[in-house]
Amino acid sequence: MAIYGEESSIQALSGKELTRYKVFSAASDTASGDELDARNADAISLLVESSTGVSAGTVLLEGAPSASYTGTWISLGSLTINAASKAFGVSIGLGATTGFPCRVVRARISSAITGGTIVAYIFIQR
Repeated sequence: MAIYGEESSIQALSGKELTRYKVFSAASDTASGDELDARNADAISLLVESSTGVSAGTVLLEGAPSASYTGTWISLGSLTINAASKAFGVSIGLGATTGFPCRVVRARISSAITGGTIVAYIFIQR
């Protein structure tokens, strides 16, 4: 897999940096996205957009204690993709004092996307 795009901006109200990573582009088969550094993160979000015709599938936001982790990743959030909506999201917010408990995060298509494809983004706020 690959990171398909990355962009950062400073949020006006909080002064925090928000980085958007495009982790899936026109994906449908079960797959794991690239690992992203989650150290010092205050909040992490997964946003999935589905194409016309998508009727089912599951995308997970997962975390692990170290890079290249080979054990079972921690499920931080799950999105059930369906025909009723075109955009889906899940967010984990931890606040500025605690930081994120996982060193790396990724998106994973755990159940194949039926009837079309998805584009997925992970947002990391520091």
